[in-house]
Amino acid sequence: MCARATGAFSRRSWRRAVAGERLAKRIARAGVCSRREAEKLIAAGCVTVDGKVVDTAAYNVTPQQDVRVDGQKLAAPEAPRLWLYHKPRGL
Repeated sequence: MCARATGAFSRRSWRRAVAGERLAKRIARAGVCSRREAEKLIAAGCVTVDGKVVDTAAYNVTPQQDVRVDGQKLAAPEAPRLWLYHKPRGL
């Protein structure tokens, strides 16, 4: 019988936590712009990570890194929320 990953980190989420998140996705999740527009900003040299200009969208960042768009610091990413609703039977 194989053991299954349970608890806070499954194999997939552990890889994501170690690898980080794509830079364009992080910018889009912060509400600055869409992912495609974020890729254009990155290519234009408007994005810095830890004080260094990033010119490729194929760059992973961790939540601890300082990401700035046009000099403005991005807010720290929020933890995902799960909403549960009770629906009575028969509705």
